[in-house]
Amino acid sequence: MQALDEIVALTESVERHVERGEWAEAGSLDSERRQRLAELFADADSAADLAAYRDILQELLLRNQQTIQRVAAQRADLSRATAALMHASGAVRAYRSNTHEGNVVQLRAPRVTQR
Repeated sequence: MQALDEIVALTESVERHVERGEWAEAGSLDSERRQRLAELFADADSAADLAAYRDILQELLLRNQQTIQRVAAQRADLSRATAALMHASGAVRAYRSNTHEGNVVQLRAPRVTQR
């Protein structure tokens, strides 16, 4: 059960790092977690106990799927933000390339005449 407790703790750490957008840390911990899960299933003695821990393992699977969905949503948000920044950067470049002393018209304050 100790190995499974460690896997649950690693899962919680991965979730916290994903929530904060700490991708390197989340990835590193997830690699460790996957390794521990592989070891758990590879050990014949632990494998016999896995049936008793089925509920915990199903919860871990559900949490993993939810984390994957959160990562996908955050990735989509970052992609949209990146596209917006690239578009804005292109607009600034176009503005700079088209505004020079020869083609900038100075705006005058409007004059209102009363009758």
